[in-house]
Amino acid sequence: MTSYRFAARCARMEAHSHPPSPPGAIRLSGGSAFAPTMPHVVKEAMAAAEEYRTETMQYGPLMGLADLRALLAEQERGQGTDVPPGHILVTNGAKQGIDLICRAFLDPGEPVIVSAPTYVTAVPIFVSNDATFVSIGQDADGLDVDALETTLAARARAGLPVPKLLYDIPDFHNPAGLTLSLERRRRLLDLAARHGFLIVEDQTYRQIRFAGEGLPSLRALDDGTHVIAVNTLSKLLAPGLRVGWVTAPPAILDRLAALKADGGTSPFLQRVAALVLARG
Repeated sequence: MTSYRFAARCARMEAHSHPPSPPGAIRLSGGSAFAPTMPHVVKEAMAAAEEYRTETMQYGPLMGLADLRALLAEQERGQGTDVPPGHILVTNGAKQGIDLICRAFLDPGEPVIVSAPTYVTAVPIFVSNDATFVSIGQDADGLDVDALETTLAARARAGLPVPKLLYDIPDFHNPAGLTLSLERRRRLLDLAARHGFLIVEDQTYRQIRFAGEGLPSLRALDDGTHVIAVNTLSKLLAPGLRVGWVTAPPAILDRLAALKADGGTSPFLQRVAALVLARG
């Protein structure tokens, strides 16, 4: 039998792979769409293939289509964040955004702060980037900021570096279902400013609300320097569109865009998404 010399990361990834589901099982770890709610995009797809053919059949700009970035900026404003289109990078879903952030900031063996538990498919992304984990517990108000502050102080006394990144899902946390309280959002931002780490705010589930009033996002509460937000249309339109985005200062987005090895997110899918968003 041929012996293949795989990289060490493959063995680490194998430990976090998802086994196949038995027939009839519903996998709750992923956010698959409910088929009857999927949008009809025939008109938009036809327009993308005909009217926009010279755009959609070509390589797209690394930052994403200008029209789509403007529409996503409108989405951000609707969520209480004034974000110019130049602060948005289009990605192949939120997970590519997380991967690009890891590649831009983490050297092998460096720690990332995560909640315990954390998003199941984010873990392989961190592992593939050779990250280690600093796990912080949660309670009814979300990430335990007191425990985080204690952990950071203990690391400082031990001469350990401050992690560069903290990853969390403040709204409708997957899998815990928790929402980070307003007080803790403000305290978390204060810790980020004092200790010099960046918060990767996964906003994937933020707009999926059935009742009550939403809290301002970490990005909305921040001064624009301590939070990198990742979002996606997978839960708002359809996962198969594979259109997500990262919101951050241009100095960060330029680094992320340079790391995109896919030649840019599909212009065809971006145009379909833009046309669907434009119709409201």
